[in-house]
Amino acid sequence: MRKYIKTPAGEKRPVKQLRSRVSIIPMILMFFMMAFIFLMSSMPASESSFLSDFIVRVLRRLIPVFDQLSGDAYEGALMFLTWLVRKGAHFFEYFLLGGFALLTFSSFMRWAWPSLPVAVAVCFGFATSDEIHQYFVPGRVTMKGDILIDASGAILGAILFFLIARPRVFLVMDDAG
Repeated sequence: MRKYIKTPAGEKRPVKQLRSRVSIIPMILMFFMMAFIFLMSSMPASESSFLSDFIVRVLRRLIPVFDQLSGDAYEGALMFLTWLVRKGAHFFEYFLLGGFALLTFSSFMRWAWPSLPVAVAVCFGFATSDEIHQYFVPGRVTMKGDILIDASGAILGAILFFLIARPRVFLVMDDAG
């Protein structure tokens, strides 16, 4: 029995035909995210700090509460914003990586649900290797907490991409449906 997938436009296409078109784009995006993460991790501490400090300066001007703070409250809020920018970048990078990995692996598997743990495991492995890589970059340190933040981003990204893309790509119907 030949299997079909219903596209967002409501068309029925054979599974292999649609998967061959769909799988290359998420794979390219997944490898792009991996390369981007590796590039960002390869920056020495001074360059990484400059980039995050720039983002903090922009946000500080956009958030009106900073104008009302002074002394220790200002320094504390600034430190928190810096931490949030740095850890938020980790989370967001791996959020996207988890989603792209999920779409990539689901296009190669008969059923969509096994791609979820596979995508998360690949992202966790990449996050671990990325932290090990940072050990060898001048001024950078390896932090186990970053691996947990990365894994959390990958898990949430994979789950959300699964839930959003599932009705469009993952539901397979037979000839009768």
